[in-house]
Parts: sequence; C-alpha cells; structure tokens
Amino acid sequence: MTKPTPLYLRFWTKVSIKDGCWPWKAGVNQWGYGRIWVRELQSAVAAPRVMWFLRHGEWPKLDVLHSCDNPPCVNPAHLSEGTAQENGLQCVARGRHPHARKTHCRYGHPFDSENTYISRGRRYCRACLKAVYERKQHGRASQNNRSG
Repeated sequence: MTKPTPLYLRFWTKVSIKDGCWPWKAGVNQWGYGRIWVRELQSAVAAPRVMWFLRHGEWPKLDVLHSCDNPPCVNPAHLSEGTAQENGLQCVARGRHPHARKTHCRYGHPFDSENTYISRGRRYCRACLKAVYERKQHGRASQNNRSG
C-alpha cells in the first residue's frame, strides 16, 4: 500500500504563484474560495485556512481575511486572522455585501443621505420607518376611540 501524499505537497500543486495574488487552481466553493481535503480533520477546508496552517504551524482560531479581496488567493502576505465581525465590516466597506449594493429599499424608496437612517451598521429607510410609526399611531387612536 502506498503512503498518502502529505498535505503540503497536495496543496502546492494546486497553487499558481505569481506576482501579487496566488490563485487557487483546483476546486472552489460557491463564493470562489479554494477547498482541499484534509485527512487529519476528515473534512474539506478552505484553502486560505490551510495556507495559514502551513505558514504558522497551527490552525487559525478566527476567520482568515483577505487584504486583496480576491477569494481564490492564498498568498500568505494577503492573509490575516480576524473576527467574523471584522470580515463582515470589510465586506460592506468594499461594497461586496449584497445589501450594501442596494440603492433602494424593498418598497422603492432611495437609500440616499436624506432617506437613510443608520443604526449599528445597518441601513434603514426613513420613509418606511415613518409609515410604520404612523400605522402604530393610527392603531392606538382607533383603540382609544373604542374605549371611550
């Protein structure tokens, strides 16, 4: 029986080393991040996490973030460890979050400086908030009329 090929050898055969980003040449998930089977973990693992392991000798405790904003890249100079919240904030700041690209609320009101209210990093439509407030006030008025 042949000895299994070590992870680092399987990994490096799937990387294209270039100036700047080092793209992953093998299978990727729906978001474009490389995947490789890790026998020791009995699981497919994201290629940037495997690169972190190969570079630092331990699995990352947090998420692995890309400074280059290029999902297939595994260049260790472009990778850093960070929280899920930091990853989400980078995603929004760079315009990659699906909701960050929306220019209007679900009812067609524009997300502009006058109509947008931001709380805890989330955008809200002022016109919709006003409509909800008015519906609540209208409901209270009709309840007050019945009780008298």
